[in-house]
Amino acid sequence: SAADLHAFLARHSRTPVPQPLTYLIDDVARRHGRLRVGAASAYVRCDDDATLDEILADKRAAGLGLRRLAPTVLAAQA
Repeated sequence: SAADLHAFLARHSRTPVPQPLTYLIDDVARRHGRLRVGAASAYVRCDDDATLDEILADKRAAGLGLRRLAPTVLAAQA
């Protein structure tokens, strides 16, 4: 969240966080919602999202822990 990012920067900065950066973080958080970060050990990108649908539906791929990040991107859990 924006609050978490502000706290992180305040804890790790040797100087006060510049006001323009504070405003930028708040503006981006308002416009784009929450930023999510996660780990992935591998990804699959394909311009044909139907092909990715097939991969997700295939029982042989179940052990990979794939999840869809975007219409053309799958990621495996780290």
